[in-house]
Amino acid sequence: MAMRLIVANPQRVVEERDAAEEKATILEYELRLAKDDINRLQEKMERHTNAISTQNSSSNAFFLSTLLISIILPQN
Repeated sequence: MAMRLIVANPQRVVEERDAAEEKATILEYELRLAKDDINRLQEKMERHTNAISTQNSSSNAFFLSTLLISIILPQN
């Protein structure tokens, strides 16, 4: 059985390496953009959550103060 030796074309190896490096660079950039998007969305969600929490606190405070006034000063 004859053994065949496959010799890689150095130019082809360099081209494939360059293509792989370019693809890796693009994927790293896309990953960074995705992480930035996630961080922005998390910050936006936190702002909305805080706004809702503040709004609920204000509503609760108004309700409690109205309730206390109605207890302290009953309507005749």
